[in-house]
Amino acid sequence: MILVYLVTVVLLVAQLALPRRLAFLPLLIALLHLGNVSLISEFTPMRLVIMVGIARAFAGGFVRWSANNRLDQLVAIFAVVALLSSLGHAASIHVPSPLIERCGLVLNVVGAYLYSRAYTGADDFVVTFSRWLAFILIPLSALLLLEQTTGRNAYYVLGARSDTAGIRNDGFRAKGPFGHAIIAGTAAAVALPFMVFLWRRQKALGLAGALAAVGGAVATASSGPLAALAVIAACLCLWRWREHLRRLRIGGYIALVFLHFTMSRPVWYLIARIDLVGGSTGWHRSSLIDRAIRNLDEWWLVGTDYTRHWMHSGVTWNPNHTDITNYYLQLGVLGGLPLLLTLVAMIAVALGFLEQSLPLDRAEETDLDFGTWCVWTAIIAHSVSFLSIAYFDQSYAGFFLLIGATPAILQAARRGAEVDDDEACESGAWGDRLPSH
Repeated sequence: MILVYLVTVVLLVAQLALPRRLAFLPLLIALLHLGNVSLISEFTPMRLVIMVGIARAFAGGFVRWSANNRLDQLVAIFAVVALLSSLGHAASIHVPSPLIERCGLVLNVVGAYLYSRAYTGADDFVVTFSRWLAFILIPLSALLLLEQTTGRNAYYVLGARSDTAGIRNDGFRAKGPFGHAIIAGTAAAVALPFMVFLWRRQKALGLAGALAAVGGAVATASSGPLAALAVIAACLCLWRWREHLRRLRIGGYIALVFLHFTMSRPVWYLIARIDLVGGSTGWHRSSLIDRAIRNLDEWWLVGTDYTRHWMHSGVTWNPNHTDITNYYLQLGVLGGLPLLLTLVAMIAVALGFLEQSLPLDRAEETDLDFGTWCVWTAIIAHSVSFLSIAYFDQSYAGFFLLIGATPAILQAARRGAEVDDDEACESGAWGDRLPSH
């Protein structure tokens, strides 16, 4: 633990000393190399970095927040809904204070978002982010591969929950500093779009980073990260045909509805068919969605304190609940449909901002526009991964860092028209700027 304290102190000092355009680095290092261990009460390394970063932003006067910005509005609504939902929950031995639990959730989400709004405003953010992400990702991947080979988790000295790897089918599943192998693999996988973008500029570093992203995902021996890699590959391929995105989206919706009414089971049971490494628990994830929908009356308003009857299996840390391996449903259990739908709205608006920032005329495209598409791809990958794992450790920061960066990306795209980012972000409809042909 001494090493965790020392590294955290170094990151906090760096958070205050680094130039603003590089001040996201302490968060990125804490995300990929420190465990979610409590250092001071419930304050983890990630929370401490976020709080010091926001304090610096307030002191420097560069915290960005506007009532006219759709994403800012949604983050505020998320916080209010989360806190109010505590009124519908009772204290127990496992959750002594529902309000404190939701305060922690608000600190995570709003804190990471405000942090991102403060430190991702540079026009070359995606370039800088991709380059430094490669340097930080490569050692993570190397240690994950070592863990899969030896079964020993080197990140135990940096706050990981266990010094040994997980086991599936007599093989090791690396998890590094994260709470679960699936989250570790997803964290590595969602870096791939940025490595592809970097490869177009620095081929050697980009290739090394891409291999690290794939290697880290494979080392976790989990279907979820491999599925995320497949989603990322598909989204990157769409770049060439992005002007057809609206039609493809509508076609996808129609296909899902068609499958739903023609399959013997609901469409979400497609998840049960995904088993890329053997021994996958896709059936549990499909059945969980099914049970949540069947029991919607129990949790739709403010969530519920009891889900154990939803599934045949429970969890050791709380006998009142089953294993909620779905981030959307986890938020639903905490705060009902209002909280769940607020997250969905955040994702939709962020994707819409990124689509709006792309030029209508392909002749006007630049390499930075492909970088914007890579951010779009990473958010899509996170959103799909939410169906297979709940982000219960520090991994939330990686997702909300990207969400918080989207207003600045839209601002940079419209700076030529001298439009303020808060005014530009008043509209959050999907694909408003994409051509219809």
